[in-house]
Amino acid sequence: MANVARHAPGALLVTLSWSDEGALLEVQDTGHGFNRKVALPGADAENKRGLYIVSVMASSFTRRAHPDGSVVIAALPVRKARPI
Repeated sequence: MANVARHAPGALLVTLSWSDEGALLEVQDTGHGFNRKVALPGADAENKRGLYIVSVMASSFTRRAHPDGSVVIAALPVRKARPI
């Protein structure tokens, strides 16, 4: 969310949904999109790690531009806690 606040003007929509496979986190913004490769920056870099960390931790990771902004979707390998 920090990347969206820093780089994309306007509204932000965050959705978390659950399936049998785990959680699906979707972040949509109204920014102009980005095509930068998601990669670990150099050791002396002070930023540009957020999407890399998400892409490594997620079981699947996609990003795409759409006419109204961008969307990043990460499938997270976590499960809901069972009720006690």
